[in-house]
This record gives sequence, C-alpha cells and structure tokens, in this order.
Amino acid sequence: MASRAREEARKKGYKQTIDPDEARRKREEYAVEVRKSKREERIVKRRVSGSAASFPALDGAQLMVDDWTPDARGGAQLSKLDSYVRSMFTNNQQQRFENAVRIGLLLDTDADPPIDQIVRAGVVPLMAQFLDNTSSPKLQYQAALVLGNICCGTLTHVQAVAESGAIPKLVNLVSSEHEPIREQAISALANISAEGPSFRDLVLDHKAMEGLLLAMYNHPSRTTLRISSWALSNFCRGSPPPRSFLVRKAVPTIAALLVNDDEDVVAEACYALSRLSDIGSDLVEEILENNVARKLVDYMLSENQIVQRWSIRTVGSIAGGNDDHAQVVIDNGALPNILELLNIPRKSVRKDACWVLSNITAGCTEQIQAVLDEGIIPALVYMMGISDFDVKKEITWVLSNAACEGTRSQVGYLVDCGVIPALCDMLEAPDAVVVEVTIDAVTEILKVGQRMMMNDVNSYALLLEGSGGLEKLVRLEQHERDTISDKASSIVETFFSSEIEVRTKE
Repeated sequence: MASRAREEARKKGYKQTIDPDEARRKREEYAVEVRKSKREERIVKRRVSGSAASFPALDGAQLMVDDWTPDARGGAQLSKLDSYVRSMFTNNQQQRFENAVRIGLLLDTDADPPIDQIVRAGVVPLMAQFLDNTSSPKLQYQAALVLGNICCGTLTHVQAVAESGAIPKLVNLVSSEHEPIREQAISALANISAEGPSFRDLVLDHKAMEGLLLAMYNHPSRTTLRISSWALSNFCRGSPPPRSFLVRKAVPTIAALLVNDDEDVVAEACYALSRLSDIGSDLVEEILENNVARKLVDYMLSENQIVQRWSIRTVGSIAGGNDDHAQVVIDNGALPNILELLNIPRKSVRKDACWVLSNITAGCTEQIQAVLDEGIIPALVYMMGISDFDVKKEITWVLSNAACEGTRSQVGYLVDCGVIPALCDMLEAPDAVVVEVTIDAVTEILKVGQRMMMNDVNSYALLLEGSGGLEKLVRLEQHERDTISDKASSIVETFFSSEIEVRTKE
C-alpha cells in the first residue's frame, strides 16, 4: 500500500478547478440518495410467526389455545387482552406460557397488529421478566418472540422494550443452549437495531455483536444463519454509522458469508459490507485484507438483483477511498464488468455503475488510462444521448473527473470520443452542481486545447462553439449561483474574447 505522504501529495496536486473533497462529498451525497431510494427494497424489520408450541424440543407439551381460531385473532381475543395480562401474574409457569402465546397470536397478523394496545396493557415489562426464566425455556422463547414482534412497531414501542431492560437479557439469550431461543433473541435485537442509530448503538454497547458472531461460528442451522446474517447487516446499518471498533470484528465473518450457498445470506453480507465500506478507509482496509474484492467484483454481474446492487455499492465505496483501494478494484477485473453493466436495461444498475466509474476516474492518471483502455468512454458518450438525467449526471462526473485529472493525451482521447458535445448539453442541466462540474471539465479541456493550438486556433474551443457551448456559457454568466457565473465568465473571457468582441461590433 502507498504511504499516506504519497496520497496527500497527490491530493495537493489536484488542479484548481476541482476539489477532491468536493468529489468525496459528492460520493457521500450519492450514497444518501441510494439509501433513501432502496430502503423499501430491503426488509429491515421482520415479524416472526409461530409460538413455542411449534418447538416441542423446548418442552414436551403441545399447547392448544382453547379460544383461538384463525378468525378470532382480531376483536374477540383483543377484548380479552387485560385478562391475559392479569393471568400472567402467577407462579404457574404453564399459565404464564399459555397467555404469552395468546398475546403472541394477537401480534401474528399481517393487517395492523394491535401493538399499541399490547404495550399500553403492560405486556412489555412482563415479557422482559420472563426472559430470565431459565426454568421454562419455552416461556423464554415466547417472551423473546413477543418482544421482537412489538419492536416491528414504532419508535415508541421500541423505546418501551429498551426501557424495560430487555436488551441485555436478549443478548444473554443469544448464547442459549436452545437454538430456537437464540433465533428469537437475535430477531428481536435485529428489530431493535433497525429502529435507528441510537438503538443500534445501545444493542452493540451491550456486546450483541460478540454474542452474534459466536452464535454464527458454532455451526448454526440454515434458518439461524439467515436470521443471524440479517441481524448482522442491521448492526451495520444507519446514519451516522456505528463506531468502527464496534463492527470491525465482524468483517472476517461477513467475508466468509460471501461464499455461502444461500443467496439470502450472501445478500445480507453484501449489504453489510456496503455499509461498513462507507464508514472510513480503515474499515475498507480491513475488508480488503479479508480478500473479498474478487468475489464482490464477480457479484456485480449476479442474477440476484439484491446481491448485485449491494456488491456494486461496496465496490464503488472501495474505489472511492484512495488510489490504492481503487487499484484493487481495477486489478480484480471491475472495469470489464462495469462495461457489461452499462448495457443492462435497469436504470439503477447503469447509474450505480457510472458512480463506481466516477470514483475510479477521480484517481491517478494510470487509473484513468485503465478506463480509457477498456473502451468505456465511447459507451458513456452514447449513453449521454439516450439516458435519463439521473444516469447522465453520473456520466458527467465520470467525464469531468477524467478531464480534470487526465493528461493531455487522455483529454485528447476524450475529445476524439465526442465528449465536448455531450458536455455542452449538460451546461443546461437542472442541477446547479452538475452544471458546475460540467464547467470544470470544459475549462480543463479548453486549457489543453490552448496548449495544443496550431496557427493560433484552439480547435477544442471551435468544437465547443460549434456544439452550442458558447451560447450556453454566455447565458450562464447570468446564473444566480456566483461560482457558476464567475466560472462561465472566466471561460468566455479567456477563450472566446475575440468572438464576443466581433459579435458585439455586429
């Protein structure tokens, strides 16, 4: 790995028209946008169906709930809620268990479960108390199930569970000798963590990660592994992200999950890595040290859309670190896969692929050359003419980074591929940031043209004028954003003063 001194030297050498910190901020903004648009596509809370009666291994007895039928889950049983609660104030373990099951059945519905009524009835403290009841494993199981399903509700409901003292008890049950109990405890902790960063951190502060990793290490069943991988990804999610020292220890386990034969497990692992890779370069280093780069690059072409999406996101975040990280992405074959992704009909995939490219072209000239050598630029120029604005915006970042960081010959190649007309179109983009990024690219291209002038003619300036760019720049001199109007005026005065003078005389 290159030294920090080398990296800082490269950053200081950036051309004045583009700030590396601005490019990095752009990546963060993109990440927020992706998170918002994709949140509904990944289940962060899960309601558990069933009762301890389904697990005779916990207790030999099978429970028959005398007043329960599928049609009675609503008003009839809800009207008996207070009696169920009162009946649990007893030392009779079976009576406690049966009524805990009845309350669980009230929650076992897809249509508006009565979580609020159950919380207000005082169920949460009782269930938290039952978690300690080692003499009745089936009661522990049912209590964890009820609490986990309550946590599928609102922040207020999760807060009630947290204030009951249930979190450390659930963490203890992650180490239970009974696998069904471990599953319910893990599910409940995952639902609590999904409510937001403060609850996630509360769970992690109680050493839930350590318990979870141990449970995953001890040869769990397929079901437990699925639940555990989902919980693990929830422990890594949220903004602000978890403190790195709380999640760093999970990286080797997540890396191992990438080779699992269960696509659901792989999808959760990819999601977790995408979140960890956003935290900082130290965790990116940890991820790369676990030799996952090649697998992530391969998954960019996965037929499983969830696996594909989050592997692309992780690869993009890795490439957005420093030059060494971007080089790992290139060395593991990302560029041919990205070129293939550009031909996929789904807009979200093409947009994400271009975002990854923008992080690579923000690197050193050798990395820009790798993109050029792969034949990606002509494809991007073609896409600029047929794509929606969201995709064109990401392509603009790719081209701007390449123009601002590339060598004279690399900029010449961009021009030969038709970049100038494509950029001229983006001078009228509805996004001021994109307009400014476009102006930065145009400025650098014109500077190269100035250095390559023949017979006092800047051929790149002529091409820009012929593509309608000059008229658009003149209009941008009146833009409400000062940085845009100033940069547009600078281009016009520096490269087109004679043309403007002629027009004025006419």
